[in-house]
Amino acid sequence: MQDIFSLVLSVTIGGIFGELLHIEDGLNTFGTFLQKKMTTDRYDENGNLLTNTFGKGFINGTILFCVDAQVIFGSIVAGMGQHEVLLIKSVLDGTIALFLAMKLGYGVMLSSILVFVFQALFALPAGILSTYITESFIAQLTAIGGVFMLCIGFNLLEIKKIKTANFLPALLGALVMFFI
Repeated sequence: MQDIFSLVLSVTIGGIFGELLHIEDGLNTFGTFLQKKMTTDRYDENGNLLTNTFGKGFINGTILFCVDAQVIFGSIVAGMGQHEVLLIKSVLDGTIALFLAMKLGYGVMLSSILVFVFQALFALPAGILSTYITESFIAQLTAIGGVFMLCIGFNLLEIKKIKTANFLPALLGALVMFFI
């Protein structure tokens, strides 16, 4: 990272915009909406409530693996030819998916299709624009990705709850700083 000021400015302004737009709250609301739409109550012959685990597995898998700043960051840098972040995330997500599928069934596996489409939405444009992108811009994105990983680490360790998705506009901030 050559310009720490650009990193701090991008993350700060991006975080402010993300908070104003309530990005993480919106993604959580959307996930809850989808879960309610796909999950229906079923009853057995004795009138006992059965849980529709397919819908829960699909929604929980999709939300868990898509609503993460590393998916967007990893997809962008993968489109530019650096696949390490996305490969590491894939191994971690695959391990989590195995345990989630044991509880919720094969709906979790179907969520991988939506995750693939979601990642492609970021990777393909980045690949097309990669000839115009410099090493300093990639370094800026990588530094922002490091901040995202730090936030995710705080959340996982329950040190501090940070709405990581609200920092996604920092990626746009990096693009603006690149052109400035």
